[in-house]
Amino acid sequence: MNNFFKQYEKLVYFCLVLSAALLVGLTFCFQQETIKALLLNIASNLFSVAILFFILEFSSKKKTEHQNEKISVVLTHGSKEFLLAAELRRAECTRAEVLGRLGMMKKNNGQRFSIAHLGTSTFFGHVNDIAEGVSTRLSIPCSEEELAQFDLPQN
Repeated sequence: MNNFFKQYEKLVYFCLVLSAALLVGLTFCFQQETIKALLLNIASNLFSVAILFFILEFSSKKKTEHQNEKISVVLTHGSKEFLLAAELRRAECTRAEVLGRLGMMKKNNGQRFSIAHLGTSTFFGHVNDIAEGVSTRLSIPCSEEELAQFDLPQN
């Protein structure tokens, strides 16, 4: 439905506003108050629908923009920071996606990696903060041994 509306958005607005304006104009052609009241009622309803469509489209655009924000994932050890090569979109930033991206950076492909912080409630809280829009950076503290598992540019 959203793609259909997007394709014909300007036409829908134009038709709604034009129809409402024509109905208002038609009220001057009729002498009966009942017909005038009916035409004005229909016109005001068409204007209301146009405003509703505009509000729905605006909120949909805002939500899409929010979900497309870039999130940076950083491995940290003390003052050292290692930014993951590919940023995530907010909509993609889940625990599974972060673990998958970290898994692609391992030195030894046959072995699993281990980072103690990834199993903590603090990590889950940070992922939830990103989903809620509180933050745009996911920082993962690591020990020197944990960092050594990955093929990092500054190692």
